[in-house]
Amino acid sequence: MRFHAVILAAGLSSRFGDKNENKLLAELDGRPMYTHIMERLLRVQEQRDDLDDLTIVCRPGEIYKTCRHDKRIFCVLNPHPEKGISGTLKIGLTTVGCLIAVQFRDYVRELGQAERTTLDEDHAMACFVADEPYLQEDTINSFLDSFKESGKMMGAVSLNGRTYNPCIFRDDCWPDLNELGGDTGGKQLIRQRPQDVYLYELAPGRAREVEDIDYKEDLH
Repeated sequence: MRFHAVILAAGLSSRFGDKNENKLLAELDGRPMYTHIMERLLRVQEQRDDLDDLTIVCRPGEIYKTCRHDKRIFCVLNPHPEKGISGTLKIGLTTVGCLIAVQFRDYVRELGQAERTTLDEDHAMACFVADEPYLQEDTINSFLDSFKESGKMMGAVSLNGRTYNPCIFRDDCWPDLNELGGDTGGKQLIRQRPQDVYLYELAPGRAREVEDIDYKEDLH
């Protein structure tokens, strides 16, 4: 199985304060909040041979201006974040599809045939959120490994019976993800098809890893 990580970072920060303020730029431990999950995923990618790429989907502004020059990641703009998380998810999904197609093209150019390519393998999009800065590398690695072993179509981190981000979707689920609309993310699909979902239960002592930063007081 080949993994493709996508960071969803195009939210409007409506609960954080000024509507023009992007909470993901708020300083946390001396650097912008969004960089925490991004840097951890880059380290995870260095450790694994099955995590092919890292995409960040963000709204217009400072994050896009900065990340678009970082050659380690694919930075994609969501020009209409007001349309909800489903739009961000679809942009990430389209980007992953394009990256897989490019890998296939390069393989064919190099070998002149397509007897065995990355397209022959299962692909899964792992979705992370940029306002979950405490998620740790070992949790990410364990979640990916456990999901691969489960054989399930979808996966999510779970704590006390409740699902959290990150979530994972195998390519058989991608057409259904593409049908989502409005401010509805992949968790809707997870709720609709619980029999197809692997839940990675987080230890209670690690609950902070799945805490979202929604309000300024959450930074302290």
